[in-house]
Amino acid sequence: QSNVRNSRPFFDEGLDGSGQIVAVADGGLDVDNCYLADTSVERIYGPDRWNLNHRKVVHYDDSFGDRLEREAGHGTYVS
Repeated sequence: QSNVRNSRPFFDEGLDGSGQIVAVADGGLDVDNCYLADTSVERIYGPDRWNLNHRKVVHYDDSFGDRLEREAGHGTYVS
């Protein structure tokens, strides 16, 4: 944030990314991956399904491409 060790001016002002949504476009997202999973909400697949309560993945359109990539696709690593 500042290029100075232990200095985080954005965090100090309360800017930590909370409540923000970031889009990543790539095929094959393993939503069960430990970094992306959220067992407290329903999984969402499809072009018209959203869940803003999911801790990481609020929307996943798997209506195109190879659905087999859900567990072994490149998108998990890009995310």
